[in-house]
Amino acid sequence: MTHPLRRAGTWVVVLSGIIGVYAGVVLFPRWQVAVETAQVVAGLVEYPRDNPFYTYHTKIWTVMHQAGALLLLVGVPEKTLSLILSGLMGMLSCQALSLTAYALSGSATVAVGMPFLAFATRVFDHGVVYPIALAGSEHTYGVVGLSAAGVTLGLFGAGYVRSGAFLLGLLPAIHPAIGVWTMAAATVALAWERRAIWPAYRYALWWFLAGAGVTVASGLHQWAFILDVPDTEGE
Repeated sequence: MTHPLRRAGTWVVVLSGIIGVYAGVVLFPRWQVAVETAQVVAGLVEYPRDNPFYTYHTKIWTVMHQAGALLLLVGVPEKTLSLILSGLMGMLSCQALSLTAYALSGSATVAVGMPFLAFATRVFDHGVVYPIALAGSEHTYGVVGLSAAGVTLGLFGAGYVRSGAFLLGLLPAIHPAIGVWTMAAATVALAWERRAIWPAYRYALWWFLAGAGVTVASGLHQWAFILDVPDTEGE
């Protein structure tokens, strides 16, 4: 049986994504900090091996560095890569807002209008403890990680169980800390309502495993080819 919210859900995802890409690339483009590490991972920028920044760049794990390094190696300029990441940030942010609103209200109109309301009121400027950014920020990791988690949970709420399961498995490769905590929260929710929702969710298990497989592959690549912490013991 098709989830009732999926009737207009695809349009919500597409339209909010277009709004977000426009906001990220045209209205709020920024140089992205993740490009710096992508340059090091690609071997285009070199540091002395005992330099603290070299340790920083090789220890941070996210698939954004690996994908960014690949794009740089095939000739994509740093400015273009920053624009791509700015667009990704805007897209995920708007989709997270719209999908959450759609799952709660069931109204596609409210959902698509939510990004406009958020940007008009700047409600995200009033974080209690930690700042919330949607677009127009150079802090790639926090914005993409938080927004990807919002999209993941929004997909579940809107009935896109398989897509949500795949992204849930992929989240730790995007932002390990946010990904693990989001996975834990989703697991608790699934366990709490397991009798009611398990029949619909069990078919998404393979999609979750596929996303988790990408995470494992990304982690192994990080460990085998990127991580390079010099041994300073005794120095």
